[in-house]
Amino acid sequence: MSDRDKLRLPPPVTAFSGIIGREIYPVSEKITDILNCFLKKSIWRLHGLFCDSKSRSEVVATFLAVLEMCKNRKLLVKETADGDYDLTPRKEVN
Repeated sequence: MSDRDKLRLPPPVTAFSGIIGREIYPVSEKITDILNCFLKKSIWRLHGLFCDSKSRSEVVATFLAVLEMCKNRKLLVKETADGDYDLTPRKEVN
């Protein structure tokens, strides 16, 4: 295998040890948490979704959940004047 081919391979799992601990926070669970947040308040700041995160894994899951919800057109995202983002749930279009 050439050096160029080695660069194309994904890094081994051991390269990620210490970055994300053993606790895995499911993205699907975080999506449910975010949807429940919208039951309490109709607009959330992106930064506010991370405030109660207890682990790096939960922070990553939160970010991936927001991306997934945007991809699936479940969230509207609007940049604010202070550089944060307002998130609102999309209304279902039939």
